Amino acid sequence: MRPFPSVPAPTTNAQAAFRSAVPTGRAQQPGPTLTVLERGSDIMTVISGQIDMSQSAQSLCDMAAASSPRFPGYRPDGAGAIVILHTESGRFVFGSLRANPALQSCRAPNGQPYPLQMNTCVGGYLPNPETPLKSAILAAARPKVMREGLSVATPEASRVQGQLAQLLDAIETDAGWEPRVCIHTDKWKDREGNEKTMCFLTAVKHLQCTEADRTALEQGLKFNAMLPSSSGREPIAFGFALIDNLTANALDTYAADEVTKATRAWEAHGDTVAVVFNDLATAALKKNRAFECDSPARLTLSSQ
Repeated sequence: MRPFPSVPAPTTNAQAAFRSAVPTGRAQQPGPTLTVLERGSDIMTVISGQIDMSQSAQSLCDMAAASSPRFPGYRPDGAGAIVILHTESGRFVFGSLRANPALQSCRAPNGQPYPLQMNTCVGGYLPNPETPLKSAILAAARPKVMREGLSVATPEASRVQGQLAQLLDAIETDAGWEPRVCIHTDKWKDREGNEKTMCFLTAVKHLQCTEADRTALEQGLKFNAMLPSSSGREPIAFGFALIDNLTANALDTYAADEVTKATRAWEAHGDTVAVVFNDLATAALKKNRAFECDSPARLTLSSQ
């Protein structure tokens, strides 16, 4: 399986397209609708309508396949969620932050390295495609956010862990999920010439909280990353970024090369996080109005 998220190869000449799924010729019946965004061999199929987060990843892929004969029948092998926090200061997306390896030898116009970029999809490997989508997402996200093998020995560490657990519990509630899921499919050949496929499902969750609680979570995530762990794994740097900046850059540059993406983000937003690694899924979901929820679930941090 190709590691996810992968850094897209430069695609300056990529021919990207956004369109409705090809009609099957059958009489139109009430049911899901599909739209498609493509870049090279990557295909983003957004399925909208009759979606329940208790449905399995496999059932959603089956639904997409039944709606369009063009949908590839790959085995679902990954699931995640784009989590958006609505506060009085704006809308922020939760995700993991890191430098883009493709920009290692490049510098921003101010001579410094380009800002960190974000993977806005929190989740990971899906071992069983029959697992309910929400359960699969949380099963992959919890050990990454909470950190496996963490040594918690202070009141402050316990307090931070409690707040992060509240965030995950709020994500797990039934409210605030978009009735839209993006299914990222791709295929390629490995070094031995064997065909490999991927099929990653991305859902969208909306949370309402105060800016003070969002700031507390941001500080808690930084503190949590510094705690000792026996897992031997490097901690993931989680944080928040303004969703409007990320979606604007994704829509503008999803078919461009990595330097163009970073340069345009710098020109528009300066030294802030404004580029997403999962830009194609972000653009596809934005085109399908997946970031405009007016009834988010509530997140209120306790004072523990």
